[in-house]
Amino acid sequence: MPISPQTEQKLLAFLEREEHREARRIERKGARRAVGRASLLIFAALLCMQCFSVLMQILLLRFGAYTGDLATAWGCAVYLTLALVPLFYVYAARRSGQPLGIFLPQSRPKAVGLSGLAAGLLLLAAFGAILAANFPVDLVSRLLDWFRLSHTPSMPEVQTGWGLAFGLVYSALAAPLTEEFLFRGVVLGVLRPHGDGFAIVVSAVLFGLYHGNVEQFVFAFLVGLVLSYVRVRTDNLWWCVLLHGANNFLATFYTTVATLWGGAAASLYVDAYTFFFVVLGIVALFLCLRWFGTKTLQLMHIPFESPLSQRCAQIFCSLGGWVMLLYGGISSAFALGGIV
Repeated sequence: MPISPQTEQKLLAFLEREEHREARRIERKGARRAVGRASLLIFAALLCMQCFSVLMQILLLRFGAYTGDLATAWGCAVYLTLALVPLFYVYAARRSGQPLGIFLPQSRPKAVGLSGLAAGLLLLAAFGAILAANFPVDLVSRLLDWFRLSHTPSMPEVQTGWGLAFGLVYSALAAPLTEEFLFRGVVLGVLRPHGDGFAIVVSAVLFGLYHGNVEQFVFAFLVGLVLSYVRVRTDNLWWCVLLHGANNFLATFYTTVATLWGGAAASLYVDAYTFFFVVLGIVALFLCLRWFGTKTLQLMHIPFESPLSQRCAQIFCSLGGWVMLLYGGISSAFALGGIV
């Protein structure tokens, strides 16, 4: 029996809707698996580092050297163990045929359509945005004061030259190397096949949860957005390490300034470099847009059937996502209550 043209059109429209619905389901499933894998990688890396930290403390206590510069130095070394689990993952991925550039990209600016000047302006703008992330953190700190909640636990203050040096090495070298390799390298590499926007947002959320307290969640989330964008746009992980290390160095050098010249000079130092680099970043962004246009900032657009919000929401639908949510939530609750 022949089908009327109207019936045929309705049937084709129905089949097309079903095809789009199935495509969205498959995309959400893939995003959910990627979020779960990335989250469990982060949690496993945390457990690995904590195990080495406990072992280090036992050894130092055994030999009576838990306090002082030696403990600070060993603390820097232990933080590098955060990279052991992602290193193993990259090795396994390489054995299965995945290219190393997925996790450790080192592209030159011209390879991604950027001139050297455009790349430099983009990095200056990104650094200004990173320092500007301190402003919302100040608002959160004031809210915590208003509700009489505890602030972020601070690192132990050290007065010796070696202690200050080890602190700078930890913040400006060890932390940027390991955290960028884990989050902007491996985690972003796992998430990126499901969309650049998805990878940027979810990796930033996981980066915030990893820090385990409210103030650092806000700062790390905003910084994670900026660094993930830089990683995707430049396809080079080393720029992220440089930006991360520069921010940590400036922040940690506050302790040195406070030790040598007092708290007033340290506060003036923070205000001065924050104002300088934020203004410089705004100027760099303006010049970048004026000289090279908006295409310089645009990411590669890959169409997806499912919206970005549905793919990002998969963090609430995966086991690994809930593991990180619980870790970040419980750690934040302890920090707010002053339990460290």
